[in-house]
Amino acid sequence: MLGPELIRQARLRADLSQAELAARAGTTQSAIARLESGGSSPGFERVLELVAACGFELRVSIREPSLPSAAGQPLLPTALISRLLDAELRFVLTGGFAAALHGGPDPDPPTPPAICPDDGHANLDALCRVLDEVSARRRTPDGIGTLPLDRTPEALLAGGAWSLATIEGDLDVVLRPPGTRGYRDLVRDAATLIADGLELPTASLPDVIRELEAANADPDLVQALRRLRRR
Repeated sequence: MLGPELIRQARLRADLSQAELAARAGTTQSAIARLESGGSSPGFERVLELVAACGFELRVSIREPSLPSAAGQPLLPTALISRLLDAELRFVLTGGFAAALHGGPDPDPPTPPAICPDDGHANLDALCRVLDEVSARRRTPDGIGTLPLDRTPEALLAGGAWSLATIEGDLDVVLRPPGTRGYRDLVRDAATLIADGLELPTASLPDVIRELEAANADPDLVQALRRLRRR
């Protein structure tokens, strides 16, 4: 991770807003926002200070780099998705991320995984427990800041669609993707695709196309997926 991402992840893990971290560090919310967005480059000592202000100690080690993702496979927040699978959640991956898993073009700009969960209370309760474990917060529309998240089934149902930031990567939760009737509609034809050694329940390619068309997605992307389906 680079300095800005280390600061952001430490803040999310501590469940702090940018303003709260700024108060602890003796700076301003806008300065923290610039650091996290990469608008300014913090020195190593500054990164240590801000991580410490979040209540953590930053330890650095040198090791072999991870292998790059396979060609045609989107970047997967493996630890986060593993948590969802380990919790035995009922969900399907959908949207542009699912399209890339099927072999379509990588989303441009890159988008986080989007899941459509079963909206049964017990399943949403299990999802909320995972969101607690990863200190999930709402991403602001500008993608720079975060806001508190009411991690309850009732709040998830009321909102319907959530753009989340967690300590293990970003995640979108959509109870009823455009052009669909939700989990029970998508799970009927869902495929199990393999990425990073994980078996991922993924909306079928026709359902992904249907969703992206309803969402007025990039026509070039939709056409590429139609060609892929014909092949």
